[in-house]
Amino acid sequence: TKTTGVYDQNSIYEINNDGELYQISLTDGSDKILEQFPSDMEYTIGEVVDNHIILDVFGGITSEPKAYSYDLQTNTTNEITLMTSEIKQRVKILGENEAYFFVYYDHDEEKEISWAGTEQYHIQKYYYGLITKKDYWNNNATYIPVKMISLPL
Repeated sequence: TKTTGVYDQNSIYEINNDGELYQISLTDGSDKILEQFPSDMEYTIGEVVDNHIILDVFGGITSEPKAYSYDLQTNTTNEITLMTSEIKQRVKILGENEAYFFVYYDHDEEKEISWAGTEQYHIQKYYYGLITKKDYWNNNATYIPVKMISLPL
């Protein structure tokens, strides 16, 4: 079964096509299922940050993307509803310190219709900022804008 996974603190976290999020300990080789998600979606582990596993979820070409966080300390799952405007995607965590995340939280885009009649988006401007970790995990869009000198790669 196909899986996606990441490494963090002596463990590998993976999610398979059956929607099972599990942990493999590199210390003793044991594994355990942490959470069972619906199997009719496609999951990708985005990252492990601040003791949370972030899962990006896709349900098909017509569905809106979703994201979830699995808290490794409380063993709970919550939906992440912080999304960019058009071309919906999860607000991306680019860095962190003890209290804040540095995030890419939105963009300005220009939509044009291609020669084939499909919609094409061109991003004109990116918005970066700080958000407290508490606000991020509680889905409060309270960004402190950061003016960038140059765009990160």
